[in-house]
Amino acid sequence: MTTVRRMTPEEIEAMVADYRSGIGSWRLARKYGVSDSTVLARLKAAGVALDPARQAEARRAVTEDMRQLRESGLTLTEIGDRYGITRQAVSLRLARHRQRS
Repeated sequence: MTTVRRMTPEEIEAMVADYRSGIGSWRLARKYGVSDSTVLARLKAAGVALDPARQAEARRAVTEDMRQLRESGLTLTEIGDRYGITRQAVSLRLARHRQRS
């Protein structure tokens, strides 16, 4: 089961600075122990203008990583736990990837 972790104002401030320095949202998610969607929500709430191209690139990289993890034998739940999302979200993302390929 995925748990939600609250971020302190100091962590959010540091995350905003990291994002502005060029670190992608999925790397920030791993660094701060939250989901990619949490990172994006916190950045938006902090008034950061998000770059759609960076978001799409990060999403593709995460999906490719998930695909490789699945091929290596990890369960959907294990992959979801790594990214802070549910197994259903992992399954949906991988299914969409297969449809586009």
